Amino acid sequence: MVDAKQGALQQIALICCRLLLAAGGLLCLPGGVCAAAAAVEIDHQRVIDLTPHVEILPDREGLLQLRQVLTRDGHFVPFPTDRLSLSTDNTAYWLRFTLVDRQPAAQGLLLSLLPANLDYVDLFQLADTGGGVLAHRQAGLAYPNPHRNVRQAGYLFPLAQAGTASATYYLRLQSDRTINLAMRLGSPAQLLGEGARTNWWAGHLFGVLSLLIVVNLLQLRRDKNRNPLWYSGFLLLAALYVATWWGYTADHLPATVALDLITAALSYGALLCYSEFSRGYFETRRYFANWDLALRVFTGLAASGLALTLLVPINTSAVLNAAIAAGGMLLFFTLGLFAVFQGMRRAQGYTLARAITTPVILCYILSRYQFLPWSHHIFWLLLAAICIEGTVMTYALIQQSISRFNRRMRRHYEATLQRDTRRRDARTLRRINDEIRTPVSGVIGMAELLLDTTLSRSQRDQVLTIRRAGHSLLRWLTRLGDWSALRHDRVRLESVPFELKALLEEFVEDCRERAEDRKASLRLQPDPRLPQLLRGDPQRLKQILAGIFEHALYYSEQGELLLQVRPAGTKDHWWVELLDNQSSLQAGEVAALVSADTGGGTAAEQFALPQRDWFVAQRLCARMGGRLSLELAGASAARYRCELKMARHTLMTRSEADYNDLLRDRRLLVVDDSPSSRKVVSKRADRWGMRVTGTPSASDALALLRKVAGLGGRFDLIILDCDMPGMSGLELAARIDSDPQLRDTTVIMLSGAGRVPAPEEALAVGVRRVLQKPVSAKTLKITLAEELTLALARRPDRRPRRLQSAITARSRAQ
Repeated sequence: MVDAKQGALQQIALICCRLLLAAGGLLCLPGGVCAAAAAVEIDHQRVIDLTPHVEILPDREGLLQLRQVLTRDGHFVPFPTDRLSLSTDNTAYWLRFTLVDRQPAAQGLLLSLLPANLDYVDLFQLADTGGGVLAHRQAGLAYPNPHRNVRQAGYLFPLAQAGTASATYYLRLQSDRTINLAMRLGSPAQLLGEGARTNWWAGHLFGVLSLLIVVNLLQLRRDKNRNPLWYSGFLLLAALYVATWWGYTADHLPATVALDLITAALSYGALLCYSEFSRGYFETRRYFANWDLALRVFTGLAASGLALTLLVPINTSAVLNAAIAAGGMLLFFTLGLFAVFQGMRRAQGYTLARAITTPVILCYILSRYQFLPWSHHIFWLLLAAICIEGTVMTYALIQQSISRFNRRMRRHYEATLQRDTRRRDARTLRRINDEIRTPVSGVIGMAELLLDTTLSRSQRDQVLTIRRAGHSLLRWLTRLGDWSALRHDRVRLESVPFELKALLEEFVEDCRERAEDRKASLRLQPDPRLPQLLRGDPQRLKQILAGIFEHALYYSEQGELLLQVRPAGTKDHWWVELLDNQSSLQAGEVAALVSADTGGGTAAEQFALPQRDWFVAQRLCARMGGRLSLELAGASAARYRCELKMARHTLMTRSEADYNDLLRDRRLLVVDDSPSSRKVVSKRADRWGMRVTGTPSASDALALLRKVAGLGGRFDLIILDCDMPGMSGLELAARIDSDPQLRDTTVIMLSGAGRVPAPEEALAVGVRRVLQKPVSAKTLKITLAEELTLALARRPDRRPRRLQSAITARSRAQ
């Protein structure tokens, strides 16, 4: 890999050297060497370079007139015009040359001066005899536009026929900037044709740049990325810079604005745009932090240089502009090479473009300050290099835009696929939950019904095993949707009365066999101060206890697991502690559990299943208004402490005989499409002395209710399933609530964990309670008794006085 990179570097260096040599050779072609001034013999077949044949006289004060200059003929000395530097003071330069025309042509001659940014140009043609002035022509930026001769990148002066074989000409030049002068002589057909070709090619090149700018702006509109905007700004400012130096914008510039100020502003603006483009193109803030800082500093230098242009002298400003431009070109080229060696594919086009333009710009800067020979062809080379670079970079930007669009479409496709997959998985989980939870609830309910009967020791053990298996499968179903539900905060908690002590005893009974398989013992130690009934979510409480137990059992080493429950110091707060006296937990593992993401995110998913159950228990505990903690208690003991907030239930705290008296002979309608669920609820209600009727569909239930109401009868309570084919439980409740004959019937809804309606939604259709499957017999009995009592209390004609205190307590609880 290193040899390949070195080979690539050598190839790039060789290409740069060849470009520099080619540019230097091109620049040296028209330069010529210093020669003694002599009369120039005119050749009408070709264009003559007057550079080696001109003499110069500096006018330091800038006040000499032509007649004074003629008296100083001996002071003219030859000079190479490519090294002429016009000062910023009042110095004017007088140039003298003599033409010899042995075969005068009818079409005459034209004198071409380049460049066009001279302030004053005065051409005097003298007669060969007598020294009289035959013609005087003026041009320059300081004169009004009518003095501009022919519309070219420079100045064209027609030379008048002298009538003799030779003629002497004097040029007075004055400017406030450094000028590299080029003087050429030829026939009008030659120079005008050459000027026309120059304008034709310049128009094409500027047209190419305009097209590239439009293409980049169209990319900006489609891709919503600022890189094409910055690059369009660079191309526009660079094109205006070349056009201004070439003289194409002289007629459109305000007379009060200095040309050097405009060119400096264009140069600094182009550098600033390219710096910001480079930052965005390579995403230096993300990938190359040091280069991002360097580019920011360079942007600040460009902005500062633009501000200093207004404060420092013109020549100093030009030198500063050239230095910053040269430094910027080297900085951008080095950045491209660095990105290539870092393996960034997008850097190849950028580096190629920099390899094309950087040598040309450096040659232009060096030739302006006489470090290289000057030629007006450098503007051609510069404009062509910018066009080639613009083509390469525009293609690279289009490719980058296509790649970005493909990545965006790929991400959109993957996100859509993941979203569809999650939705499909969620539907599958809901279907599994709905299809399995109801039969499992039926299994658990039937097992509890069997436990209420007279069984032998062996039969009771078998029924307990069935119930434990049902609860294990139920926990697995609940775990399927807990990660997603907890992450998106979609867990809904019940608020139903239940016996805490009975729930703990049932939990310990179900988990004791699993603990014995691990050679550990599980024991319950309840506090005698525990109330008979609490109000909360018994299923979620079991899930929290299961998460604590599974984690403790995972690290237990044949010890004793002691489950303690006692009141906390705060009202309605309870401590549930599980102490393991033989735990293998280490301090590092405890710290990892504490610092991990407890929201069910990716950090928690790296742990094993018992740890993940711990995180679920932790979030559930937080949702129930408590907190879950783990600490080491000694060398080999661990204490799991859970603080829960559950209010005491005091509305219907009675004995079993009182509940049975309330429910006896009451008519109950059970609506459920599952035969097992319908049978479990019916059997339980039948044992409580209720008269039970069951229907498998909502439409049958509605017809039965209307039939009984038509005969003058009524049902006291209705228990209906939420999810039923055809008409759902909510729709049935809405039909009942909208019927005046059925509106007073108390409706209680049973639902699966994945289809729990919102309390507001259920109350809007007349549903008094929503219970999740499976519901314990004690909870169902208390709920039926409470709702029946409240229904009787709402009827003024049948309100018993002994229920007034209960109603008042219920109102306060609500």
